[in-house]
Amino acid sequence: MESLPEGEKMRTLDEVIEAFSGCEKYPDCPLYGYCGHMCMNIQDALHHLKEYKRVQNKIEKIALGSIEDTLDKLDNKPLTWDELKKMKGKPVWIEDHNDDDEPYNRWYIVERFIKEQDDEYALLNDLYFSRKYFNDKTDGWQAYRKERE
Repeated sequence: MESLPEGEKMRTLDEVIEAFSGCEKYPDCPLYGYCGHMCMNIQDALHHLKEYKRVQNKIEKIALGSIEDTLDKLDNKPLTWDELKKMKGKPVWIEDHNDDDEPYNRWYIVERFIKEQDDEYALLNDLYFSRKYFNDKTDGWQAYRKERE
């Protein structure tokens, strides 16, 4: 690619399309008669630039959607105890098990944290208004920002 003369910057695709948009008025172009077939060539080039821009926008939209989906999956790592502490008043998805060791996964609201001697507990309310205490040393449960699939 050739470099631009010093002091000039490369125009964006939108700027180029805007600059040539006056040629769409062919044969009503004020230069008609002076540039003749040039206006038709510019019109064709403009049509191709607009189609390229349309396809580019579509590809960007698809790519950004894929990136957001991937980030959603990557960002849903288990919360650390310190991260959970910052979620006070917010919903968290807790994956746990009941007394029969069956999965017991549901949404909770982080209410508060209680410190008793060397142990710290998180008090959480589920959507059925039942409270449950989770300890930072207890195995078998994990907290997440979003529901896991």
